[in-house]
Amino acid sequence: MKTVKRNLALALVLGCTSQCACAAATLYSNFDAWKSQVPSITTLDFQDMANGEWLGSQYLSLGVDFTDGGVKQQSGAYNFDGHGIYGGCKLEMVFDEPIFALATHYPGSIRFVLYSGDDVVYFGPSQGSGPLNFRGVTSTIAFDRAWLMGDTLGPPVCDAIAVDNIYFQTVPGPASLAIWIVGGIIGAGRRRR
Repeated sequence: MKTVKRNLALALVLGCTSQCACAAATLYSNFDAWKSQVPSITTLDFQDMANGEWLGSQYLSLGVDFTDGGVKQQSGAYNFDGHGIYGGCKLEMVFDEPIFALATHYPGSIRFVLYSGDDVVYFGPSQGSGPLNFRGVTSTIAFDRAWLMGDTLGPPVCDAIAVDNIYFQTVPGPASLAIWIVGGIIGAGRRRR
């Protein structure tokens, strides 16, 4: 099983496989430049979590679930507000609806892996290292899941991940989705007349 995981990781690093719907992605190292490309963003700064609290379903109301269970809130050397998250080999985020943009401020190194369903749409390079790094990505293919990883390719040998703030394209809430659906039904009814 370890060999299969390592071979898959190597294939992703070398390029897209037949199971990869490759997106054109734009990487940003400047927050303002990334933010200018995203119409509405949600910011997670982790200040509402207790020191040592494990990250999980705390942000479901914002349209994102953290599903890997190996990362916790850690106060300390995070430059924006003294709060961040730390631990695990990867941070997995699952979004209620597909989005096109994700970013983070982080100390250390980070890599983005973006998924649409089970298909990898983007496997980014490792970026870092320093006390106040920023990395953002916009994708031409919507993604509903993202991994943020440290310097390495993941288990069994990996670096712990440290993140200060996470920013992502705002996930439309149920009310917004309902308005969009009702508008579509009304529009379809008018076209039939």
